[in-house]
Amino acid sequence: MRPVHTLLIALAALALTAGGVRADAVVFPKNGSVGLVPPAAMQQSPLFAGFENRPAQASIIIVEMPRAAYRSLADGMTPAALKSKGIELSGPIEDVSLPGGAEGKLMRGTQTAGRARVRKWILMAQGAHASALVTVQARADEENVLPDPRGPVALPDDAIEAALRTLTFRAPLSIGEQMAALPFQVGDSAGMRPVRVVAGSSVYYTEGPQDVVRDGSQPVIIIGSSLRRAPAPPMRESYARKLFLTIPGVKSLQITRVDTSKTSGSEWVQVSGLGRDRNSEAPMAVEQIIRFDGSRYVRVVGVVPEVDRSTFAGRFERLASSVTQK
Repeated sequence: MRPVHTLLIALAALALTAGGVRADAVVFPKNGSVGLVPPAAMQQSPLFAGFENRPAQASIIIVEMPRAAYRSLADGMTPAALKSKGIELSGPIEDVSLPGGAEGKLMRGTQTAGRARVRKWILMAQGAHASALVTVQARADEENVLPDPRGPVALPDDAIEAALRTLTFRAPLSIGEQMAALPFQVGDSAGMRPVRVVAGSSVYYTEGPQDVVRDGSQPVIIIGSSLRRAPAPPMRESYARKLFLTIPGVKSLQITRVDTSKTSGSEWVQVSGLGRDRNSEAPMAVEQIIRFDGSRYVRVVGVVPEVDRSTFAGRFERLASSVTQK
């Protein structure tokens, strides 16, 4: 099964002037191996690997990935592909040189989703041992000013681009160190081993010799913390059903069972179903448990060969029930 999300970022700090960027050290969010010097109005996000200003709905999201993924990522980021996602580029794609000998491609433009229009930057970068994708979103009003406790702080285009050009790669931390920065913790891994942390908000587990499972031959469990507010209680079951049908790496998904329960102040929605591995066509059993805690939630997805469904179900539920928000 392919990872839901995989991207990696890096750059070294530059000497910065007063364009809305602090002349501080590079910050590596969520103990990741990619970081940058953020604009002054933005702080580290507690939910994902990156920076944000929530009142202004502005964000910088960093996703790390293997070094070999850079070429296919760059080839796929065409103007036509971006336009299909509502992103209109405002100029040519720029080749950029980054600190430490890294290289990248920088795109600028706007994105429209419904009635909302935002400024958008996408930076793809490749370092010595990893690659990364950084996406920046900031409101597109005339003032381009973000609220800040110290008063209005301008976030002009050149401040954002100065921050992106500080993208820095460093040697990756251990999987344990990366997991320590996740917004949740796992009390019982049920014999599965963690293999990858993504964007500081998700972790992948598997069992077997492969770290990346592309043919459905090994069980995979993905745990991810919400990056948005949980839906209201009456909408949670339908929301869980909708998310279930978007699980990547599996096609022809069919829901066979939905259960809801409340435990210790949390609401749990479990969805079970069947599908086929997108690459090998092997029949797969799929489980999803979402734990809603107030305005937050954690989603746990398990995918296993259908023949192993009965022996895997208990282990999946054991692991999922041990996940708690920090």
